[in-house]
Amino acid sequence: MKRDGSGFVQAPNNFLFPVRALSPVFRAIFLRELEALRAAGK
Repeated sequence: MKRDGSGFVQAPNNFLFPVRALSPVFRAIFLRELEALRAAGK
């Protein structure tokens, strides 16, 4: 995020990790935690 909250800062092309490689990992973790919250009734 930009410091003023007006939008996102674009990452450089040589970012530390490739976005396409991290996307499925992030999605799996997010869905796992979302399911845990649902199971806990939250």
